[in-house]
Amino acid sequence: MQSAGNQRLLCARWVAPMSGPPLKDGCVVVEGRQIKAVLFQNQLESKFSPEYVSQLNANTYDYGDAVILPA
Repeated sequence: MQSAGNQRLLCARWVAPMSGPPLKDGCVVVEGRQIKAVLFQNQLESKFSPEYVSQLNANTYDYGDAVILPA
């Protein structure tokens, strides 16, 4: 079961993961102090349950045109 009690969703125009190419309109799902997922924003609903996404949306930080470098 997925829980979003300690999760955050970080979004930006670009997400540049260390393990792959940059993602335009990407996001990073963070649980506590760990990265749970790095994906395109439009993939959230296909990867997580609607309840989880709804809870994540309550803890969303949108950094606009910035670049997030998750590591």
